[in-house]
Amino acid sequence: PELSAITRMNQRYAQRINWEYIGTDRMKQAFIADLIEGLDLPYGFTAEDLSGEQISEEEEEELGRTLLLTVLFIFMTLAALTESFTLPLLLMLAVPMALVGVVGVFWADGSPFDSSAQIGLVLMFGIVVNNAILLINRFRLQVREQVDDHDLVGKGVPFKRRLGGFDLWRLEPQQRYDLLKRAIVDGTRIQMRSILLASGTTIAGLLPLLYKLEEAGGGKDIWENLALASIGGLASSTVLILMAMPALYWAFTRLGWWLARIGSKMRSPRYSAEPAQSD
Repeated sequence: PELSAITRMNQRYAQRINWEYIGTDRMKQAFIADLIEGLDLPYGFTAEDLSGEQISEEEEEELGRTLLLTVLFIFMTLAALTESFTLPLLLMLAVPMALVGVVGVFWADGSPFDSSAQIGLVLMFGIVVNNAILLINRFRLQVREQVDDHDLVGKGVPFKRRLGGFDLWRLEPQQRYDLLKRAIVDGTRIQMRSILLASGTTIAGLLPLLYKLEEAGGGKDIWENLALASIGGLASSTVLILMAMPALYWAFTRLGWWLARIGSKMRSPRYSAEPAQSD
């Protein structure tokens, strides 16, 4: 049925035409593309596919700003809790790791990345950052255990409640490399199971959304693309966090050691004060 309402937007009149299509989403997109391409419209008239859109353009722009604000608020919270600036940057790398899976799952499925998928991103960002927090926090705990086992407090390593790999920079190179490497290896081994369980149970809880809609046979709606975005992001971020985050923590820590040594050299006086000579 055709809608009787004709709206005016940007000095143009627009009318939407609705119909019901039963079939797969890929077949629907191919059918609509062929239909629009074959239309012979008068000059000044255009046709476009608005299927899958659940919100207006203004709401779409507002949702995009919400995504940016979500990332900003997560970063600010991490910076306040960790009392650091570089550590939240490392943790926020979990977000692009999740986007890899989102792009891959929508490319493989052929589904449009609509507003519901963007809502799934907002829900997913906090979860994937939590997995990175669990792993990095375990690295820091393992560093603390290594320092306690070797009784290094007072021997170049300051006593801190939140001791991390950066605090090992005062030790000898080989010693701090060995301590950091052991902390990263042990931390990954200990925390891997809990991260896999947390992500796996979340993905398993989202799978019924896809199964239920396929059984209904009525095509996709907001819940399916939301579930696809969350599942793809969680799957890729879990794998990449476990594979790449240990190496990134190693690289960030060694960069911090290098900067700390440069700062220490700059603060040390180059020349000793000479006593004044008088005749």
